[in-house]
Amino acid sequence: MNTLRQYIFLIGFVLLFNNMKNYSQQNIISDSLTNNDELFSVGIFSGVRFGENSPDVDAGWTVGADLEMPTGKGWSIKLQSNIWFAKGYEDYSKYQEYYYPSGKLTAYNLALKVSYKIDFNDLFVQISTGPGYTYLSNDRYFSSHPDYISLELSSILGADISKNIEAFIECRRQYITFYYGKSYDPWLLGAGLNYNFY
Repeated sequence: MNTLRQYIFLIGFVLLFNNMKNYSQQNIISDSLTNNDELFSVGIFSGVRFGENSPDVDAGWTVGADLEMPTGKGWSIKLQSNIWFAKGYEDYSKYQEYYYPSGKLTAYNLALKVSYKIDFNDLFVQISTGPGYTYLSNDRYFSSHPDYISLELSSILGADISKNIEAFIECRRQYITFYYGKSYDPWLLGAGLNYNFY
């Protein structure tokens, strides 16, 4: 069921990409969409990792950075890393305490995304998706589960502060599954800054 849901979300994002591309071609398009002078950008962000009911995980926080390289016409490739921290609880009802460990959880995530950006004068919207790899550890058993694979979906609303600096708010969903078939599906909400190199 989790795998099917991931594919449904992925197909929805692809369709949304296509609709936004058609809209940008037929309506307002900023000069920056066709400007290939930007070489790359680096960004930092921090925010909240919302809690989950199944598995039982408290809200925590997240911090990260990314490297983005434009490929033209609003498209780009983004390498994004982040760490989130939260407190998890054992699931005794299904004897899954090994799969869903208690104590402080720390997840190290690295994702490679395809992104599409539309500029509206000094504002912009960007959506992105792609696969990721997650290393999860917890402090109670001093154990780790390094075999998590994730699907990343995110949307960004931002504004140009100057030619080189952008401020943004990002909403992200991670679907993280490892080989036992168990998963974490956290929502991440944060704010950050990008610096563009020309």
